[in-house]
Amino acid sequence: VTSNGASAYRFTGSGVNTTTDNPTIYVYRGFTYRFNNETGSAHPFEIRQTSGGSAVTAGVSGNIEGVLFYTIPMSLAAGTTYVYQCTLHAAMVGNLVVV
Repeated sequence: VTSNGASAYRFTGSGVNTTTDNPTIYVYRGFTYRFNNETGSAHPFEIRQTSGGSAVTAGVSGNIEGVLFYTIPMSLAAGTTYVYQCTLHAAMVGNLVVV
């Protein structure tokens, strides 16, 4: 996870366009995802219920300023949408959708 200034996150990895700002990320129940926040304390990366809302805690471990792990609970329904968001810059937000 990197940034495009204070306006967007960018991602690298399989199937991701590295120049897309705040892309929608699709995740699968039961899988664990590793988000390596290379921006550190400049752009803390948090998974939230909604933009500006409460942090998601179920299945989340690690550090929002470093490596964050998210194991998608099997109890989440397909189509459940959370967001990833910088805790310092509200514009750095994108959807995280369970499939």
